[in-house]
Amino acid sequence: MVDLVAASTRLARRVCRVYGAWMGPDAATLWLVSERHTPGVPPLLNDRSDELETVARVGALGMEVCEALMGLHGEGLVLGCLRLDCFRLDHFGRCLLDLNEVLALCRGVRAGVCLSMDGALVAPEMTAIPRDATRTRSHDFNGLIGRNSDVWLLGCILAALVTGEERLAAGWNTDGSYDDWQKEVLARLDAALVGTQLEPLAATTALCLSYEPECRPEIADVWKCIRGSQMKPGADALAPDDDIVAQKSFRCLLLGELSSMCSAQAVESDEIVQPSQDSDDKNSTPDDESNCGCSNDESVCTAGTDEPQRNGVFKSSTLLAHRDCVTGLAIGGGFLFSSSYDKTINVWSLQDFSHVQTLKGHEHKITAIVVVDNDNQSLCISGDSGSGIFVWRVGTSLKQEPLNKWYETNDWIYRGVHCLAVSGTGYLYTGSRDKSIKAWSLEDYSLGCTMTGHKSTVSCLAVASGILYSGSWDGSIRSWWLTDHSPLSVLEDDAPGSIAPVLSISTEANFVVSSYENGCLKIWKDDVLVKSEKLQNASIYAVKLNGKWLYTGGLNKAINIQELLEDESELEIRDVASISCDSIVTSILYWNEKLIVGLSNREIKLLVLE
Repeated sequence: MVDLVAASTRLARRVCRVYGAWMGPDAATLWLVSERHTPGVPPLLNDRSDELETVARVGALGMEVCEALMGLHGEGLVLGCLRLDCFRLDHFGRCLLDLNEVLALCRGVRAGVCLSMDGALVAPEMTAIPRDATRTRSHDFNGLIGRNSDVWLLGCILAALVTGEERLAAGWNTDGSYDDWQKEVLARLDAALVGTQLEPLAATTALCLSYEPECRPEIADVWKCIRGSQMKPGADALAPDDDIVAQKSFRCLLLGELSSMCSAQAVESDEIVQPSQDSDDKNSTPDDESNCGCSNDESVCTAGTDEPQRNGVFKSSTLLAHRDCVTGLAIGGGFLFSSSYDKTINVWSLQDFSHVQTLKGHEHKITAIVVVDNDNQSLCISGDSGSGIFVWRVGTSLKQEPLNKWYETNDWIYRGVHCLAVSGTGYLYTGSRDKSIKAWSLEDYSLGCTMTGHKSTVSCLAVASGILYSGSWDGSIRSWWLTDHSPLSVLEDDAPGSIAPVLSISTEANFVVSSYENGCLKIWKDDVLVKSEKLQNASIYAVKLNGKWLYTGGLNKAINIQELLEDESELEIRDVASISCDSIVTSILYWNEKLIVGLSNREIKLLVLE
C-alpha cells in the first residue's frame, strides 16, 4: 500500500492521488483514501455528433491513457485488469487513472463477480492465473507478469473510445470465438477511422489485441502512433520517457494481496437449475432422489465440498485456463484433458482439478481430443482444423513435446480433422471433411484403411461393442465392424423433413443417441429408430448417455437432463432439469458422478450430481 501511495504521488498528473489508509474507531474495516473526480470517461462515448471533434478527443484521451500506463510501468506496477470507468476527468478535462476503482475491479475479478458483462477487461494470458489456487497461494507468477498484458487492456480501451461501444471491447470475454470477435472489432475500427488523421491507429490497435503477448507493441509505440498522426508530415514526434526499459520485474495489482482481500460473501452463484415442469418428482438431481441440488461454488481447484442442499441449484465449480472456445474433453491416466480453439490442450488433475500444465504444438485450432489407456501407457491424441494429428504421452511427468505428429491430408479443400475415436483393437479413427473415416495404427501410426460411404463431412464418431458409429452432415449414421472395418448398417430416418446434419453421438449398451443441427434428438435401439423428438429450435452440439440418464447441450446455452423410461412397447423421455449456462455448450463428459461441460466462453463447468 505504501508503494501505491508513493507511486501515485510521483504520477500526480497521470493518476488520481492515493492519500493513505483510514480506519474508523468502531469498525474493523480498513479504507483506502484517494482523490476522486466525478466526471468519468464513459459518458463521452455518447457524444459523437461532430466527427472531427470526436477524433481529436479520441487522440487526446488515447495519449493520456498511454501516459498513465507507462507511468505505472515505470514504477514497476502492472494492472492486470481494467475498465473504462476507471478513468476520470479532472477540472481541466485531463484523463486520470483512478487506482481505487482499479483495485475495486481487481477484487471483483478475483472474487468472480466482476465479469466481462460488467465491462471488465482482462488479457487472455491473465484470465486463468487468479483461479489457479496453487499459484496464487505460493505467489509463483515468475514469467507470467509483464507489461504486455496491459497492452491488451490499452487496445480494448482504444477500441471502446474509437467505436463508442464499451461492450464491444469486452465482448470476447463473454462468449464466442476470439477470431470472430477480433474480425468484428477490426472491421469497426476501420470503419470509424478510415479517412481520418487517426487512420493508422486501427492497425496499431489490432496489434495490441494480438492473441500472443509477444506480438503486441510497446505502449510507447502506440503513443507515438497517435502523436505522429496529429502532427504535420516531416515533424518529429517527441518520445515519452522510457523508464520502463530498466524494469525487469513487475508487481501486478490484480494478483496482489490488496486485490485478494475479499470475503466469501462477495462470490455470487450463476448456475441455476430449474426442475422441469413435466417432472412429477420434486427433486431435480437424477442420481440422488433425496437432493434437488446445492449452492454454486466458483473455484478452480475444488469441485465442491459443501453438502447438497434443497435450494434448486446444482453444486458447480469452474475451470478456466483456455483463451478461446473449449472444443473437447477427455479423461485418462488420472488427468482431465481439454482442447480449445486457442491451439492448446490443458491438463487437469482428477484429484483436485488443479491445473497441471498446458500442451502446445498445434498451429491450427484443435477440434477434437481422445485418450487411450493401454496396459503399458496412456496416450492423449488431438486433431486440428489443419489436418494435424498429435500424440502426447500421458504419465506422472507430461512432456511438452508430442510423441508423434502427422497430417491427415495435404489437400486444402478437404483439410481439417472433425472428430476422433479409439478402439481396443489398436486403431485411431479420424473423421474429416473429405467424407471419409481413416483408421490409423497406434503401433506405427501408419494408415490402415479408409472407410467411405458418407456424402458429406464426417462430424462425430463413437465406439461401442465392437462397432464404430460415424455421424455426418449428410444426416446419416453409419456403423462399421471394428474387426475388419467393413460396413455394417446405415441408420436413417425416412420421415419427410427429418434430414439434418448430425452433430454428436453417444452410445450405451445397445442404444445409440444422436443430436442434430435442427435441435432434434434421435434414439436407436439395435439399429432401429425408437424415438425422435425435437428438444429445441437450436443446434444440439453435445449429447451424453449414461445409463438411463441423458445429458444434452448446445446453442440454447443450457444443459438438459432427461431420464429414459423404457417398457416392452415404447421408450419415453422424461424431462428432469435444465441448467442455465453463460455460453454455448460445446462438449459434455460424465465422470465419477460429475458432469464436466465445455463452453464457448473458454470455461469448463464441473457439476456435482450426487
